Amino acid sequence: MKKQCIILLLTISSILILTAFIKKSKVEDKRRTNFASHEVEFTFIGNTALYGTPKDCGIFSPDTVVLKGVLSGDENVDRYDPVLYTGVLHISIKMAVCNVKRVNGEDKWCIMTVTGDGPVETELTLDTSAHEGYGYIKINYTASLGAFKKNVHGACDPQEMREEEDNVPNNTIAAIFNGYELRSLKMVRKLQRGTYPVDAGPGGKTTVEVKY
Repeated sequence: MKKQCIILLLTISSILILTAFIKKSKVEDKRRTNFASHEVEFTFIGNTALYGTPKDCGIFSPDTVVLKGVLSGDENVDRYDPVLYTGVLHISIKMAVCNVKRVNGEDKWCIMTVTGDGPVETELTLDTSAHEGYGYIKINYTASLGAFKKNVHGACDPQEMREEEDNVPNNTIAAIFNGYELRSLKMVRKLQRGTYPVDAGPGGKTTVEVKY
């Protein structure tokens, strides 16, 4: 009798474990089904400044920052939950930055040119629960991603330019897309193939293209 009870308990335990495994598999399959990947390209054309405006430094020719690659995320979320896409994208920076330097006790306008090229961890959040809805980008570079080429040169204070080079790409204003709100993705629930309307801001124009 005792042996039969043990066998019965083992049988019930096996059924429960199998049922739990099947349920877990179904949940994981559902998540995989709702997991979407998109090839994207974010392009900023314009100028920026640490002090004053680009015009103060005589900067009129626009420069470019391009962030592109594949972002992936779970698009099957509750109506008011944000959709988070992540991926390692490639950023290419060429940006003239208006700044000032001290000359004979006076501030003089100067230009430093920031260049950068390499991989960055990227997060894109689409949040329609916000007041007007928005798309929000964050980027982050770590050495584990591989090499990142960068250079800052120009007519500004050499020490300040060296410090700015250390800031590339995570903490430089020239990277544009770190902590950047994309108004062209206003009230967008999930990424769709196509080119979104141009986002014309005070420093330049941003385009968002989803290739698939």
